[in-house]
Amino acid sequence: MIYNDSADDLLYFQRIETPYIFKTEIIHSVHLTKVYETFEINSNGIISVVNTSFYDIGWGSPGMDGEIIHQTDNVLYINEIDKEINFIPLRVSYFTQPKLILNNEHEIPIYKYVRDNDRVDIFSLKMKFVEYLYRLILK
Repeated sequence: MIYNDSADDLLYFQRIETPYIFKTEIIHSVHLTKVYETFEINSNGIISVVNTSFYDIGWGSPGMDGEIIHQTDNVLYINEIDKEINFIPLRVSYFTQPKLILNNEHEIPIYKYVRDNDRVDIFSLKMKFVEYLYRLILK
């Protein structure tokens, strides 16, 4: 679900099969390059940060190469983060243009649906299918 905390409004929800992988994308406010974070929702509805990737300009970023941190085509990948979180709080900025990428194909440009500087929460909510249909009809 994507919930606009600032406006108390449910923006988007979707039924998913687990494990479910999705990404966030922003434009780095200084380097003006794309930054991605990959998340996974497990069968218990828990969200985990899987990895982060961003363009490596050679300074101000980790300089090691190995299993956890590796580099391909000047993109730095930090893997094996596996940190569980309750939700993803995202402060929306028109400058950083945050997007949600579902199944590596469907993009939701969050910044187009909320005001600049609004807070959006992305979270997983485990519910019965009947409850999902009820919410779908009422939206």
